[in-house]
Amino acid sequence: MIKKLNAKAYLVTLFFALAIILGFSTNSYAISQADAEKSPEIKVNEIKTDKLDGSKDSVKWYKVKITEPGYFRLTLGPNSDADSDSISWGWNVSLYKKGDLTADIDSLTHVTTKEATMWFAYHPDTYYIKIEPNANYVTSMIPTAAFDLKIEFNKSSVWEQEDNNKNIVANPITVNTTYTGITNVDDDIDWYKFTVTEGGLTTIYLGPDLNLADMEKLKWGWNMSIYTTDLKTEVCKLERVTTATTSKEKVKLKAGTYYVKIGPNSNGYFSPDKQIYNFSVNFEGYSTAIQKTTVPGVKVKAGKKKVTVKWKKISYASGYEIYRSTKPNKGFKKVKSLSAKKTKFVDKKVKSKKKYYYKVKAYVKVNGKKYYTIDPKAKKVKVK
Repeated sequence: MIKKLNAKAYLVTLFFALAIILGFSTNSYAISQADAEKSPEIKVNEIKTDKLDGSKDSVKWYKVKITEPGYFRLTLGPNSDADSDSISWGWNVSLYKKGDLTADIDSLTHVTTKEATMWFAYHPDTYYIKIEPNANYVTSMIPTAAFDLKIEFNKSSVWEQEDNNKNIVANPITVNTTYTGITNVDDDIDWYKFTVTEGGLTTIYLGPDLNLADMEKLKWGWNMSIYTTDLKTEVCKLERVTTATTSKEKVKLKAGTYYVKIGPNSNGYFSPDKQIYNFSVNFEGYSTAIQKTTVPGVKVKAGKKKVTVKWKKISYASGYEIYRSTKPNKGFKKVKSLSAKKTKFVDKKVKSKKKYYYKVKAYVKVNGKKYYTIDPKAKKVKVK
């Protein structure tokens, strides 16, 4: 009988010891949404100094309203006047979304010095904060010191806004703008969408935020893909990104809406859990791109009462135009318009023993308007 009692006593003692070490509490401190609404409101970027009442059931609830897009985090620590005895085993703090007061977004335990949660980028809304003792089994373990609570908020239009874990709630973005996102949990998927009004050339960029990411915790990094609006075609992708990476090849996009998917390369241990990334979709419309280049590989060859002009394709060109003159720097007139499939033109309207100068220009047609390549240097040839 004595052995059985000793065994029970040992188990009870072990349970409480583990509970104290791990910061478990004997009370769940459940609260309804209605009661949470009655909690005192704290302002972003202002320090709230308060304290628990020292009882075993002591708990404090607060609410904070995020009214603009941006990113925020919670910080908690003892007030500067607190001493180690009154801090004791410190505090636990949890952050909750409106409508779900059972599963916290993030939490800190055994807080005895100033600590901060990860950064969050949720949609503007009301959030709730719960502060309780880290251990409340013995009165001496309950902190009586004052604590400083703060929600650090930064307004931003280029941070991810959760929840965007499905394409139907994708964050709208614009091309040629760098955005910031975070993998909140090890299997977090972030969706974005963008629209281009004309066809063009695209590269994508992805990398860790050099100021906010912990480079030692990136593990296998992230994957990034662009999909067509029906999600059936993956247009381009980057895989296992742990450093600043830009796709090597420019991909052609048609006018329309596209989705961007960013997520961990691997879940679990190898996931960049709670790490922050930067990304961008770099897009140049054909109407802009073509004005920065010339038609490549232009060659002219004289024949008997004819001149053959050849060139290499520009993949996105709508067509080509051939110009001719008898002078090197002026007097050029269009002699032929050709489709985008053509790479050769034979000019038979020339005279023997005479010199001619040729130019080849490509163009793209956008909304009924033609945009041309750079005016090239003329190619000289003498007809046989």
